[in-house]
Amino acid sequence: MKFFFITLFLTSFVFANDVKNLAMLETEAKKHLGGDYFWSGVTPETGFDCSGYTKYVYNKLGINLPRTALEQANIGKEISKDELEKGDLVFFLTDAKRGISITHVGIYLGNNEFIHAASSKEGIITSSLSGKYKKLFVKATRPNNLNKEEKTRIMSKEFFAIEYKAIHSPTKIEIKYNFYSLNGGKYTKGQKND
Repeated sequence: MKFFFITLFLTSFVFANDVKNLAMLETEAKKHLGGDYFWSGVTPETGFDCSGYTKYVYNKLGINLPRTALEQANIGKEISKDELEKGDLVFFLTDAKRGISITHVGIYLGNNEFIHAASSKEGIITSSLSGKYKKLFVKATRPNNLNKEEKTRIMSKEFFAIEYKAIHSPTKIEIKYNFYSLNGGKYTKGQKND
């Protein structure tokens, strides 16, 4: 009975924190609206390129995305345009001359709009997935489905359990799980038994 209670508790914890952190992600993304574009930029002080911007925003929630748009497109769960939800990454081919399949990335905000570091002329803006970007769209992914560990990282910056298993013995059920805490931008891991 203890096992099922704990499973239900963790499932509720995941759902509540997922909603909270999607709101945090949107707030962080919009905080930089109107900011500068800078090729290879990764901070608000220097300005951002497209993947530097998405990496920075997700990192604020404890998710460490790869550096380039092409690398970011290869992680997470691929989803169709019809399945898009706030926080998903949307990928485009905006420069075919570069000889790679994906050259641009943004964060989906809902209502057919996404936010991105567009260009040195436009900076960080919101755009519609219709019109120009409809033709350039390549794919979308959901980064919070990377794996059990990465999905949990979006949930809490302070303390959380990421995996657990029940070990049955004749006298008790033992629950083991790992926990991580965010200290100075790095995770520390420990193990706790109940």
